[in-house]
Parts: sequence; structure tokens; C-alpha cells
Amino acid sequence: MFPYTVILLNLLLYSNNCLADEALSPPDIYNPSASSKLLKEESATFRITCNATGLPKPQYSWKKGEIGGNNTLSSYVSFDSITGVLTFKRVSKAEEGEYRCYATNFFNGSRGQSFAVSISPPMIVKMIRVDSILEESKNIVISEYRYTKVPCQHVIVDRKYVIFYWMAGPKSKPIFSNERMFIDKYGNLHITYVLRKDMELGELLCGVYVRDNVFGKIFPGQDYFLKITEINQVETIAPKIEYSENVMEELNQSALLECVFSGYDPENNMTIAWFSRDGKEIKTNKKYELKYGNRALEIKNLVDEDEGKYFCKAKLGSKTSKETVVYLDVTGEPHFDKNKAPKDVTVSQGKDVTVPCKAKSSINDDPPSPPLWFINGQNIEFQKGRDKFEVKSDSLTIKSVQKPDDIMCVMCSVSNSYGRTTREACINVLLPIHVVSKPDSEQVINPEVGRILNFTVLATTDITQNLSYRWIYHSSIADHVGKVPTFTYSDKETNMAYINTTDMKGKDYEAVVGFYTLNISNDYDYVIVKTRVRLQLERQSEPDKSSDTWIFLLIIGILLLTISFFLLYKMFQKQQLEFYNGESELPEDIFQGSLN
Repeated sequence: MFPYTVILLNLLLYSNNCLADEALSPPDIYNPSASSKLLKEESATFRITCNATGLPKPQYSWKKGEIGGNNTLSSYVSFDSITGVLTFKRVSKAEEGEYRCYATNFFNGSRGQSFAVSISPPMIVKMIRVDSILEESKNIVISEYRYTKVPCQHVIVDRKYVIFYWMAGPKSKPIFSNERMFIDKYGNLHITYVLRKDMELGELLCGVYVRDNVFGKIFPGQDYFLKITEINQVETIAPKIEYSENVMEELNQSALLECVFSGYDPENNMTIAWFSRDGKEIKTNKKYELKYGNRALEIKNLVDEDEGKYFCKAKLGSKTSKETVVYLDVTGEPHFDKNKAPKDVTVSQGKDVTVPCKAKSSINDDPPSPPLWFINGQNIEFQKGRDKFEVKSDSLTIKSVQKPDDIMCVMCSVSNSYGRTTREACINVLLPIHVVSKPDSEQVINPEVGRILNFTVLATTDITQNLSYRWIYHSSIADHVGKVPTFTYSDKETNMAYINTTDMKGKDYEAVVGFYTLNISNDYDYVIVKTRVRLQLERQSEPDKSSDTWIFLLIIGILLLTISFFLLYKMFQKQQLEFYNGESELPEDIFQGSLN
């Protein structure tokens, strides 16, 4: 009879296991998702929002400074632990720095209450200050057709976050880069050669505008007037480098290399060309972009291999300048090797989890420091149960993780002379797949009466997961392909299944006998259940060991019979000796005669 009672008991156990579980997950901050620099005007008020998922719902806090460092907030800065909003009532030098959001949720585990903490990328608050220059106007005296530079003077915080403007005359007419004029990345105005008519521009004024539109106005700098001496006889002036500099830029950013040449030819315009390290001329494509009459070369999405020498050269008519070297130094914070950065992971209970942290510096930079590890925002050196963690030079292993005690967030921090890089991996632990009921490993059919073959399998898993059941049948060991078995009864809801062989005859059994494998899986775990079905007659096809036993017993019997005859012969000899005892002489051949 099909064991319905056992299955019902297992179903009850299955239900109890599910009810005891709880859906849990570590916090996951999705806003902010990347580090950002916030340029704010002095005394500005603003907010930064932090959002995270997690079960239970996380609580929020904000801290200033390095992880594990001095985290005191200014009295002008506060946060809401429910909404995650960080509020600045003002910005001054005291409020400048790095701010990180900490999202925390709590679990009731076997060792008491545990928690997991996720930490956001740093939000860098910087007070930007651009002062107007109120000095008297300055004159620049220069001969006609000669090169000159008009400097842009401001007190600024970071040139990457400002745009430079040049304006001329009382109406502030904008000046743009053209074949004679070029504004470099510092805001200086370069004029390849001046003409007398340039004096008609009047006052030249540099302005600074913040990229984020924080201030909404232009800050004027020092103003200049050009005083140009007229030259009656025009001579060709050969091209000559007047401005260039080596460039240091961060990995994955864009680098702008600049070359400004002087020179004049009344009949020809100047052309500028850029060359790579192998001497090939650089043209505009996805990697390179020539700008501002080729005075600037932009190299995009920097990689280590972009570091090295680049060359610029100008040609004016028949005259050519010397080659100028511009060196690009690709540097930056440490960056992780491919597939060696920490990342979130979900595993079944009882497994070991290894978090990688292998980083490198750019070419010619010092190698990164050994990783610093933080568990839920605390240095691993201060963690209880240190034997649970195995720290290596480029990884951290958490042994035999348990739910919910080992649901956690791990952060790796590496640094070099340029800066520091951190990356987080949050670990979620699920209950494993547990088989509550399964068939016997071998099921034997008596072909004379048949039987009901049980293929019912019941299993439990984490409450957040759904189980998938996949049967495959192989008729023999040589059958490597297999197929989906045909059951007499199968219910996908209860996972009850059986094959009834009571009415089978002859070759019908060939479609049933074989090897059955069930793969039970969810998104993160799997279990294999196997059962073999064979006929009882298979035992008779094996070598008959009973005949070997009969032969062995026959040999033993023969040996015993031989020993018995030998003992009887010895007894006969003894009786012969006793019979002749007392005689003076014994026939010499008495024993020989008895043997003949």
C-alpha cells in the first residue's frame, strides 16, 4: 500500500519548518549609489537623502570622516533615522568633509540580537569660494603679430567644477576660442598673434561660472587692456611652442593635453598635429578628440595603457616647429582587478563565504596597502569570535555562515599615495534545502505480483525561495541522455508521484527498470535525490554461488574420509604389535606382508 500516513506526517513537518522561518535580508543602499562632490556656497542650506532596502526595514544614521574614524557631526548638521535625510543648516569650513550614510537592520538570532550595517559611498561637501578681483585695470603692451597671454586670476577651489568666460568691452561681448585665440583649462587667454584691431575690443575681463549652477552668476576677475605697437613691415614668424604642460589625470576620466604655438604668416594658417608614442598621427575617433584648432587633445576613458609621451608639432607655410613632448600620467586611487572586487552574495546556511579584495595601482604608482576589513562598519580587529573569520592578503572568508547571525555587510578598504578605495559586499544567508521525505535508494519489483513504486519527495527551503523539481530517467548506466519519466500519478502541488506495476507483464517492466534522479533547486542551492528500480529476477542472472559451496563441501568430505582411513591404518599397526608381544623373534617382513 502507498505510504500515505508517512507522507501526511512529513507534510506536517514540512509546514512547521516553513512557519518557523522568517524573510530576512541585509540593508542595501541604492541612493546614493556613487560618491559625489557637492560644491556649496558659504552658509548654504541643503539636504542629502539616503534610501535603502532590507528586511526588516533599515534605520539610518550619518557619520562624517573615515570609516571607524572621528565621526562627530557639526551642530549645524542633523539626520532623520526614519527617512534617512541629512540636513545642513549652513556650510562653512567646519562642515566640509566626507559624509556616509549607515543603514542598519536588526535580527533575533541564536546568539541573541544581531545586526547588519551597509555604508554608502562618501558624499564630499565642499564650500566653494570665488572672489572677484577689485584691483585697477592692467595694460598689456605687445608688438603687433606677436604672441601674448592674458591671465585669468581668481580665488577658486577646484578648476574642474568651473567654466571660464572671457568678455570684451562695456557690453561684455563674449570671446570664444578661434584660429587666433584659445582659452586653456586654467582660464588663461592665449592669442597666437595680436593685431592692431584687437585694441578695439576694449576691456578684457575673465569670468568664472560654477558648473552646477550653484551661484547662478559670473564672478569677474582682473581686467586688462591691450596696448599694441604697430609693425609696418610684416615678416613671417616661424611657429614656436609657447605653452604646454604635463598632465596628471585619474583612471577612467578624460585628460586634456594642450599645446599653444606662436607664429604668423600672412599667406598661410597654422596647422597643429598630435602624435602617439609610436609616431602615428592621432585623428579624432571614439578614443581621441582634437579640439580648438587642434591646440587640445582629449583622451577619453583613461586606462593604464594611455600613460606615456604624446607629441605636438605646428606647421606654418614652409616652416615647422620642433616636436614638443607632453607626458600623461594616469594615476588615481587603487582599482580592483577583474572579478576581484567585493560584491553582494546570497548563500545557503552552512557554507563558507569568501569575499575577494585584490586591487592594483596605475602604472608607475606605488602598490596599494594591504586591505583593511570592516564588519558592519567596525574594524575586524574588534570583532568577537575572530576564529570565524579567515583573513588573507586578498580575501576574507566567513566560515559556515548561519541565518540570521551571519547576515552582515563586509567592507574592504585599500589605499595608495593618491587616495583610498572602498567596496562593500553584503552577505545574505538562507536556510538550505532540506529533504523531509524521499524514496528508498533501491526499489525491487517482483514481476509475479508487481508493486507500487514511490517517487514522492518533500523538501523545505528558505521562506523567500521557491523550489523547482526536475526528474530524469536513465534506462541503464550506458544511457547518458535520459528522459523525463512517465508516472502513473504525479501532483506538482504536493510532489506526490508513483508508478503502479501491479498490472505489468513481460517487457512492460523494461520501461520502468533503471535509474531515477531528481534535482531539487532554488536560486542559490540544489539537492540531488536518486533511486534505482530493478527486477527481483536480476539476482538469478548473477553467477550461482551455491554450486561453488557444494564443491567446497565435497572436497572437505574427501579430506575427512582420507584422514579417517589413515587413523584406522595406524590402529591396525598397533594391534599387530600387541599380538606379537613376547615372541623371541618377529618375522622381518611382518609389516611388509601386511602391506602387500
